[in-house]
Amino acid sequence: MSKEVPIPRKPSRESDPGGWIESRKLPRAEKRTKRITLDVDVDLHRRIRLRCFEEDVTMTDKLLDIVAESFPPNASAPDSD
Repeated sequence: MSKEVPIPRKPSRESDPGGWIESRKLPRAEKRTKRITLDVDVDLHRRIRLRCFEEDVTMTDKLLDIVAESFPPNASAPDSD
């Protein structure tokens, strides 16, 4: 038996940071999620961080978009963990 804890995304720059901090309520995850951890070269990390800053997007959002584009849903594949 495992405990599921939703990990919320970081609020965007457009959201109201004061309201989010004051409420202290974490937003509910829209979907069940899994965490992926990987090690990247320092130079690659720097390039990713710089590009995300230039595009005014979080690294999480940018990388999730890239991964989702690389692995489109397949209607014939069953959902699995």
